[in-house]
Amino acid sequence: MEAKDPSMGFDFEGVYEEVEENELIQYRLEDERRVRISFALEGDQTKVVEVFDAESMNPVEMQRQGWQAILDNFTRYANGKSV
Repeated sequence: MEAKDPSMGFDFEGVYEEVEENELIQYRLEDERRVRISFALEGDQTKVVEVFDAESMNPVEMQRQGWQAILDNFTRYANGKSV
């Protein structure tokens, strides 16, 4: 993953463990942490919930903000807006 202005970046690898079309993506990162993303239709919108195992090097709130930024960019992309 890389910032748009290449000021920051890091490798991000994992293995998909479970994929259910339009419902779930679950994967395991190379350090054995897990991420689970669920999709639920709510009227004409989709609720996306992401649950992740935090790592120990950075504060949990900082990690949450990073994952939220990824979801925010995905929302803009899915709605046809540039990210």
